[in-house]
Amino acid sequence: MARGGRLMPQKKDTGKRVFTGVYFDRPQHDALRALSDRTRVPLAAYLREAVDMLLAKYGVKAAPPRAKKKR
Repeated sequence: MARGGRLMPQKKDTGKRVFTGVYFDRPQHDALRALSDRTRVPLAAYLREAVDMLLAKYGVKAAPPRAKKKR
């Protein structure tokens, strides 16, 4: 379990997601955490949504996730 009693991502996500550590200004972090707590939407979900909006703003298309190879 991570700080604050929140669960860490499970290993099953390794093919779909990549961990990136980011520093935020304290007021930004506190506001995001309060929003997450109030809405019960994970903070990471809000951050992914924000990145999607930023990429759209600049006309950058993210490549679709690669399918796993079947053995």
